[in-house]
Amino acid sequence: MAFDAMFLKSITQEIKESAESGRIMKIHQPFPHELILYIRKNRENKRLLISAHPSYSRLQWTSDIPQNPAEPPMFCMLLRKHLEGAIIENIQQIPNERILIFEILSKDDIGEKRYVDLYIEIMGRHSNITLVDREKKTIIDCIKHLSPAQNSYRTLLPGAPYVLPPAGDKKDPFEVTREEFEAENFEVEVNLSKQLVGKFAGFSPLLAGEIVLRYQETNDLFQAFSSVVAETSRFLGENASPNEFTRAGKSDYYFMPLTSVSDRQTFPSLSALLDHFYSGKARRDRVHQMGHDLERMLSTEKAKNDLKLQKLEQTLERFGKSGSLSHHGRASHK
Repeated sequence: MAFDAMFLKSITQEIKESAESGRIMKIHQPFPHELILYIRKNRENKRLLISAHPSYSRLQWTSDIPQNPAEPPMFCMLLRKHLEGAIIENIQQIPNERILIFEILSKDDIGEKRYVDLYIEIMGRHSNITLVDREKKTIIDCIKHLSPAQNSYRTLLPGAPYVLPPAGDKKDPFEVTREEFEAENFEVEVNLSKQLVGKFAGFSPLLAGEIVLRYQETNDLFQAFSSVVAETSRFLGENASPNEFTRAGKSDYYFMPLTSVSDRQTFPSLSALLDHFYSGKARRDRVHQMGHDLERMLSTEKAKNDLKLQKLEQTLERFGKSGSLSHHGRASHK
């Protein structure tokens, strides 16, 4: 996915600037997997979108104002109770992982200070948003629940201890030496991109593919690897170069230019890029989902009505036979 750990590292800098030390004024949940946090800092109000959607998981400032449901979902009401009026003290990323932590100073029911953490896991269909009691290290609630029967490693239910997703045994790409790199004995003829993703933390197929392309030009895999890692560092944060491009007939985006792409559209910020890229896709997906839900509802109602009609016809048939027998009985007594 384009929203990999490196992209998250870059957009985190964009978010920290306007969110750290900011106050959470309002919270909305316009869709089942999506939150909007209204944050005020230095007399400026901004909307932070946090999505745990299986296809569109992301974190960004947004200019969109989606319509909210008539009744806020339970998770939204719980977040309002714990977070409205609270201060975001710090935002940090788990190194080279797609996990962000909002460290928040809140207040309990009697006005005493209470520290909570909002864990945002941007992991495709495994994405989640979890509110955790920092002192107890237990889950207050999360946008998606996961029972022990569904996952034996971690339970995502209120009251359960919060456990980070398994990190795996991957190397930090920013720390690896040539000797360590070459000790991995990569098979350059066998799905090299997949091997790189499996060995280094934070790498997506998109970034690994860039390394493979440069290797084909230089025939020195570590040199290709090092050049991409160096450029990744250079374009992080305020030096990001947000761009959208089309490759192999498919639209994609990244926070830095890729040599495999020549025709790209640039944006003033990473959030502006994501607003442009996802707003149309998400809207079409929601319309499609609404149509699917309506079709399913109509199908269910039709099945119910067909069953009712069948029962009514059976009842009429029984009454018809009963009436015929009764008439026959009266005739025989005449």
